[in-house]
Amino acid sequence: MLGSRFWFLRISESISILSTKISIMVATWCLIDMQNKAFVAAMALGGYYAFLILNGFAFSHYLDQKDKKLFILGSLLASIFASVGIFYCVYEGAFKSFFVLCLYFLSIASAIYGPIVNALIPSLMPSSKVEIAYAYSFSMQSACNILGIFSGAFLIDFFGVRAAQWVSVSLFFVGLFLVLWVDLSLEDQRELKNQFAMPYKEKISLFVKARFELWWSVLSFFANFFFIPLVMFVIPVYVSKELNEGSRWVAIFESSISVGMLLMATFFYKKIRKFVKNKMMILIASFAMVSVSLIGMSFFYSKLVWVVSLLLLGAAVIANNTTVESIRSVCIPTQHRGFFQTIHGVIIKMAIPAGMLFVGQMEKHLNVTSVLWLSAAAFAFLSFVLPKIPDIVFLMNTPIEKLTGIYRRLYGN
Repeated sequence: MLGSRFWFLRISESISILSTKISIMVATWCLIDMQNKAFVAAMALGGYYAFLILNGFAFSHYLDQKDKKLFILGSLLASIFASVGIFYCVYEGAFKSFFVLCLYFLSIASAIYGPIVNALIPSLMPSSKVEIAYAYSFSMQSACNILGIFSGAFLIDFFGVRAAQWVSVSLFFVGLFLVLWVDLSLEDQRELKNQFAMPYKEKISLFVKARFELWWSVLSFFANFFFIPLVMFVIPVYVSKELNEGSRWVAIFESSISVGMLLMATFFYKKIRKFVKNKMMILIASFAMVSVSLIGMSFFYSKLVWVVSLLLLGAAVIANNTTVESIRSVCIPTQHRGFFQTIHGVIIKMAIPAGMLFVGQMEKHLNVTSVLWLSAAAFAFLSFVLPKIPDIVFLMNTPIEKLTGIYRRLYGN
């Protein structure tokens, strides 16, 4: 239905996400457990996200001027080098400058692979299929982000650090071969190569001029600012401090989010779109559902309530992302899709370290309930301001078949 090229690229990207998370898990575990360097592990994670953001800004300028397949292949080769290098550094105690270099290379694929595929999706299929393609895309990405961490922990626990890292390297090679198999010699790609060399400053001004792009990215930043720390920090703290349970409950809770995403992507989203034609209503309801789920989690320290709430939360995230991103991908002019998607991704990822720092300090001085209440209030506020984003109501109410190149009509050339 969506075509083999889409599935090969998305599966390869998902494998890349999985491998990256395993490598990061190996690095942090070795630094904390084997070398007793928790502070260095924290700095390594911070460095990885800093490099990810820098690489997004740096490479975004070239993604619409060169062969996108070469960028994907290059990023995967860099990841293979980094994965082997990180293992050597943390396990053998190699020199620090090489470890920093490995973190830099590991972050390249995370910075550009997803945005490149997002930019290609409208060229790989009819516009009527784009919406469901994004539903599958976001559920696969989210599941692999969560699964990668636990795969790394499981492999280390049962098979050791060396086995975990070699699994990571092997998966990167699988992803590389999948991309080599894909033919991306599309007509629009042949026309675009090397034709849109535009100064970086002018490209940024185009992004800012497209008011919907700018303000949706800002709103997404604040959504991620509260959502990502919930998955990476609040759930483990709740399990450890409030439930006094083992890590298996962290896995159960975070798996609930993935199951909710998968159910929404594969079944419920199609049903919702049949009965609810107003996409704006779906967007507002998805933000409100996240807020309601967080309120339920703050009131009831019950495992069942948390599982159900996290299922609904995961489903709401997919409904939101699918609705907006399918529209964005078609609206963005073809020659700027790589740049716009990468800059949007970078802005969202900037929220991760900022949100972790903020929520971590809140939990330290207050408690989990306070964090959940604040996050619920934030999403309720975002659901209120969502319709006020410039042009969002117009874009949501326009049939997707009529959206191609619409930014030119809204914002000029």
